[in-house]
Amino acid sequence: MIASSASLSASIVVGYLMTTTMSAQLSHLQRFRPIKPSGEPAISRRSVMLSRISRRISIVRSVDIDLSSHHPS
Repeated sequence: MIASSASLSASIVVGYLMTTTMSAQLSHLQRFRPIKPSGEPAISRRSVMLSRISRRISIVRSVDIDLSSHHPS
């Protein structure tokens, strides 16, 4: 029981770090890329990608929770 909760919290921390580093990289790219005349499309595409990544991480997290809850202690 204790081991599974520890691995679960570790995976959550890893997921959190991944999301924060990804968002930091994206904002960094956004800051230094000159705004095109078209403007909006690139930024919206980037935000869609970021939301897709965060959704994938949350799915992985819920799968981890399921695995740890079903695991025999």
